[in-house]
Amino acid sequence: MVWKLDALVEYRQLEIDEIGDRKQGTLLGVDLQLGPNIAVGVGYNFTDFNDRLTTLDYESKGWFLNLNGRLVIALASSSTESYWR
Repeated sequence: MVWKLDALVEYRQLEIDEIGDRKQGTLLGVDLQLGPNIAVGVGYNFTDFNDRLTTLDYESKGWFLNLNGRLVIALASSSTESYWR
């Protein structure tokens, strides 16, 4: 089995015009592909806000754990496959 690493670099910016607030920063992460459909990763959020825009406490800086999966569903009937083409 070959293990694959993926790197993540993200620039984030949040502007709230009503109160004249603007925040920005970066997020870095690394994911390890454990199989064809699953990956686990770790990263650090250098911004003080998160992607949940209803949470404006500005205390989201720090480490995070990432778990990614993919669900693959195969259709069994050939008549169903021709319907979706």
